[in-house]
Amino acid sequence: MSRWLLLALFVTTPGCSDDTQPADGPLPADGAAADLRPLDGPAPDTAPAPCSPASPDGTCPKGRTCRQGACIVDLDPKQPVADVAALTKLFDTIWSFYDQSYGAFPAKPKLDWSAVKATYKPEVVGASTQFEAVWSLKRMVAEIEDGHTYALEKAQCNTTGYWGTPYSNVGACVTEGAGGKLYVYRLGNGNPSGFELGDELVSVDGRDVEALLRDAEHQPRCTIHYSTKAQLRAQLVDGLLHRGPDDRTARVRRAGKEVELTLAPASSPGQMLHCDGVVGVDQPTTHAHGILEKTLSGDVLYVYLPLFGGYDGQGTFIVEPVVDELRKVFQNAPGRKGLILDLRANGGGAPKVYMALASWLYAQATTLFYCHDKDGTGHDDFKPKWAMTSAPDATLQYDGPLAVLVSPTTFSAGDFTTYFLHATSRAKTFGAASGGGFGSGASQALDTSWTLGFNNIYCLDLNGKALEGHPPAPDVPVAYESADLAAGTDTMIEKALAWIGTR
Repeated sequence: MSRWLLLALFVTTPGCSDDTQPADGPLPADGAAADLRPLDGPAPDTAPAPCSPASPDGTCPKGRTCRQGACIVDLDPKQPVADVAALTKLFDTIWSFYDQSYGAFPAKPKLDWSAVKATYKPEVVGASTQFEAVWSLKRMVAEIEDGHTYALEKAQCNTTGYWGTPYSNVGACVTEGAGGKLYVYRLGNGNPSGFELGDELVSVDGRDVEALLRDAEHQPRCTIHYSTKAQLRAQLVDGLLHRGPDDRTARVRRAGKEVELTLAPASSPGQMLHCDGVVGVDQPTTHAHGILEKTLSGDVLYVYLPLFGGYDGQGTFIVEPVVDELRKVFQNAPGRKGLILDLRANGGGAPKVYMALASWLYAQATTLFYCHDKDGTGHDDFKPKWAMTSAPDATLQYDGPLAVLVSPTTFSAGDFTTYFLHATSRAKTFGAASGGGFGSGASQALDTSWTLGFNNIYCLDLNGKALEGHPPAPDVPVAYESADLAAGTDTMIEKALAWIGTR
């Protein structure tokens, strides 16, 4: 395997949605059982409980079905399983493929792949519909907990929508801030639902935010891929305000009081608001491939990199033009008081991009991390490890203070970059631990319907410990605060500026 293998982009794949229009009439609240008491008597003993893990067959708001304790939009067309023998063979093929081809089992000591088979095979083979079987197969692969590893079945994704994707259709985005609270940090054009920056989301149609996140986690979608639970949670939060057509109200906490808002969903996909958890800076200079630049107070250069690569007009992934554009931006760094490199929500890409960055940030050749290529079908079959080592670019060097901003959806190439800048003390990292996707983005077409994504390398930190699923904690943990968001202030950028000011 080439050491320059393209690392998979962390892009959450669109799932399925329901395009029906909302029905008239208010929705029942899901936070408590409906009040069924007669006017002159006690509540009946049979009053249904709201859907929850404790009541997996409980009640849900209109338009939702209680499934495994979560209220989901039931997208199952109820097509029965046509051939149980073929389904059994498919399960065994997919399970065996990962058993023999997945490369980072040593990084997952708690993963018992045989036990996963014993758990999921009866569920898949015993599914009553094809949709249920496919969703169970995807959840089985997701048990590996590797962001590069997923099972994509194309037919289930033909009813394209936004479930599980980082979009909002109600005019606002939320992100997880201090204390695990979900705050509004971005508003769309017109803001039809009346959200305000800094609002704390409390509930939608009476269902509290933790229940909403559980719903989103159980909602069938095209793929499930994450390397840490924090990365999964961030994905779910990013897509939390894409609401179904039957959702009517949201409650937010604003200035210490709860306010009920009437949801006004966008009428077309073009009005969707992208949610990535990043406030950023005002009026930056926009370069090709989404690279942003701005000189901040104190003569600090801010650079935002959305991907380690980009796309041309035909949808082809490209690398060299991105390196060239990034180099032009970094030519503005030498002599500055500091540099902030924003990698939050960076979806990954090509190692060549981060090796170019390393060539401008290290004056001496520096070992950054190690990897093994998989060699054989056993869980521990590897070739000798190789080192990824920087090669200095004598024509461009920045040796000043460097702050790196990172989030749980910083992935793959973003993980590696954040790790080696942190581990070699070349930079201070701010925010939250990255997504933990320290691997490669290999894929295999199983047939015309299924594509299996998998990580086929095993990477180690400078001390020889597994990297996959184990991102280092940031040097300076930072979470958004409601007051800062209400003022349009990016807390993480301010913390990085304060640190650079002390250098």
